[in-house]
Amino acid sequence: MNSGESTLNEKQLAHYDRDYYAFRSIWPPLFRFFERDFPNGDFHLLDVGGGAGRFADYLLARYPASCATVLDMSPRLLERNRPDVRKWLMLGDAIRLDELHLSRDIDVVSFNFVLHHLLARDEVSSRRLRCGVLRQAARLLRKGGRILIIEPLYHGMLHEDLPSIMIYRLTRSRCLAPLVKRLGSTTAGCGVLFQSRKSWRRMFTRAGLEVNDSYICGAWEINPLYKIGLNIASVRTGLFWCAPGRSDWR
Repeated sequence: MNSGESTLNEKQLAHYDRDYYAFRSIWPPLFRFFERDFPNGDFHLLDVGGGAGRFADYLLARYPASCATVLDMSPRLLERNRPDVRKWLMLGDAIRLDELHLSRDIDVVSFNFVLHHLLARDEVSSRRLRCGVLRQAARLLRKGGRILIIEPLYHGMLHEDLPSIMIYRLTRSRCLAPLVKRLGSTTAGCGVLFQSRKSWRRMFTRAGLEVNDSYICGAWEINPLYKIGLNIASVRTGLFWCAPGRSDWR
């Protein structure tokens, strides 16, 4: 897992590594993406924020001709990786991909529940930071390469991005951190910024990416009180399979 300006501690990183691969519904559409564009199963995956390597291990087991690089900012999580001759580990931060001297033979760069943790000083600059990270990722791809983004999609009742803004400001506040933590937030005091499906798609366009395919998984179960208090209409898991295209970020 990676973060931008704010840094998650090891306990929080372990929590995300444990929980985010329990979404079984993501695998059938993911396999469809990979098998359509890499029918021989021969690809090099860079899993940004790959933690203990569970996502990479799953793909390596299914596609024997593949290989993977797991990039993470946590040495402790990287140490948990299961050894595999087709898997390499790299210590580094998602926001500095250009500085890591990664090889340009990568076929797929994946961001699995990572981008919403990349934060700058406010919501607007955080989105710009993420846009820059996606551009860096695109520069690592060889011809025919793809970028995979998996993110929770928060949609508001009154405005599509209102829940994301409210959650960001609550979790970002150090003063409110003790209360927010008691309410169950694992990002209290450091912050998290979710986005709606429309917001992500706008960002992909501005980052110069074209969405070749996508899939939206079923609704999450949310405490009814939280849904009302945070103006949440629904939360789903979104998968976006992107290719480098045209950039028009201003």
